[in-house]
Amino acid sequence: MDAYEKKSIMAKVFVNVTDKQELRLSVTANRSDNILYPNSKMDALYDDSNIYSVEYNIKDLSDAYKNLNIQYYYSDVDHPMATNYRKSSAGALPDIKNWLTTEMQGIKLKNTFDVFNSNVIVGLDGSKRIWDGHYEKDNLPFVVGGRKSIDNAVTENKAIFASLSKDIGAFNISAGLRYDSTDITTDDVTQQDNNYNGMNANIVTTYNINKEHKIFLGIGQANRVPDARELYFRSSLNNVVGTDNLDQTTNREIDLGYELENSMYKAKIKTFYSRLSNYVYIEKGVGSSAFQNIDAIVYGLELSAEYFASDDIIVDFGAAYKRGKKDEALAGQTNTNLADMAPLRGTVGVTYEYANNSTLRAEVQASDTWDTIDNDNGEQVIDSWTLLNLKAKHAFTKNIELTLGVNNVFDQTYATSNTYADLVLLTSGGPDIMLMNDPGRYFYTNLSYKF
Repeated sequence: MDAYEKKSIMAKVFVNVTDKQELRLSVTANRSDNILYPNSKMDALYDDSNIYSVEYNIKDLSDAYKNLNIQYYYSDVDHPMATNYRKSSAGALPDIKNWLTTEMQGIKLKNTFDVFNSNVIVGLDGSKRIWDGHYEKDNLPFVVGGRKSIDNAVTENKAIFASLSKDIGAFNISAGLRYDSTDITTDDVTQQDNNYNGMNANIVTTYNINKEHKIFLGIGQANRVPDARELYFRSSLNNVVGTDNLDQTTNREIDLGYELENSMYKAKIKTFYSRLSNYVYIEKGVGSSAFQNIDAIVYGLELSAEYFASDDIIVDFGAAYKRGKKDEALAGQTNTNLADMAPLRGTVGVTYEYANNSTLRAEVQASDTWDTIDNDNGEQVIDSWTLLNLKAKHAFTKNIELTLGVNNVFDQTYATSNTYADLVLLTSGGPDIMLMNDPGRYFYTNLSYKF
């Protein structure tokens, strides 16, 4: 079988109701069939999703009231996972299906003001997500231990937010504040409902040394509530993999950076240190209540730069490095490395504009050996790799554009993600976990028409 078939359609309409009022409508529909997951226990019979958005924008209501924006959005996903295509279903064992659906809708109101030469934004935000799942055996519904995989888990969020940006001499100060109240409920009477309240805040101060150089310092706090899978998911073996009493994760972070920009160069370097409280982490080999809260730190460095060699040639560079450490190893384990912390990676590219809006590009991507891992929870050492990608974009007219490209020119074997247990990767029957490599050499083309 083919790995999958996918069809997508997107449409956007912007209507100028008046000179200062605009209506924005958008819809995106995706239809995917027979999606094979070689690293998971099931395949998707199909995966259908829809996204709708309605937005109304009003500018310049008064000298101080600069903008009013209100947006309503809705999305849904229908995603039955099944064993129908597996060898296990060819014999006496039944076809098992975990039919998952989700829908989410929300509304956001944002007001922008100019107050004492400051840009001020205040608003309200609210959303509701429903996540439901049930099992079927040979296309007939059945419940595991009298329960569903996810029993109508509803997440309702209400928030109020504000931000301010102001220039004071050579300084720019930006600050934001958001308060969230989130209720998560389930129809499974054996699992508890949860309520979370969180204050999110940040402030960034930028000092413009001169027209070309500036430095910035930012501190902030943000929260993430656990999702329905982490809280409530029940496997087909009647193991409650979720942990229904998880706390929300709180991230407190400090960023320090420097930026340079002139007619020939553009560069940015940033370092960060993050303290994670109650980070949601999964423990390998645990059948019930596999998710738990841990405390950890993450720190790293990011660098990006562009060199305008001529009017036609741009050289760009980007690199990122990060490390994560648990405060303590999980019970019964010794490894304190945080999973999913990719090693040093970077990209160097050259873009040549040979005609108006027509370019040739070559880039090299590289990664260091991934050897700082959490092997207690499924990760393994991954070799370093280097790739070459090529792309050409030609504009026949201002309306018609053709793109041709080839990625991984030398057909290298490489992997960009590891085998952390939360990725639901299969084992080979022994201690080794299946590593999914990224694509080999592949060609692509795109023809676009704009009007």
